[in-house]
Amino acid sequence: MSVKLTLIGISFCLLSTSPICHAQKAIIFVGDGMGPTTIAATRIFEAQKNDLDWRSHMLSFEEFSNVALVRTHTVDAQIPDSAGTMSAIMTGHKTRSGVISVKPKYAKGDC
Repeated sequence: MSVKLTLIGISFCLLSTSPICHAQKAIIFVGDGMGPTTIAATRIFEAQKNDLDWRSHMLSFEEFSNVALVRTHTVDAQIPDSAGTMSAIMTGHKTRSGVISVKPKYAKGDC
């Protein structure tokens, strides 16, 4: 449900003339498998590789004015695959792992 509300909120701001919404366009980057520990490890690796201070180094996307983390899962798996999670983000409905943009009642291979 939170995915649907987020997409509704983004749509409202894109179509609204309200002064609350300043963005005219939205670009959504989805980093697959990028949890906090993976991001931290990448930040440290990049800093060390370029002989920079790893404590203050930031990755390019961490400097975006708006960044969000989303915890995702499919209806049948605690650790999801990309097909099910991206389907939920784009349609607003959770689905099963291994399927794209179909409701949970459809199993993998039934489409």
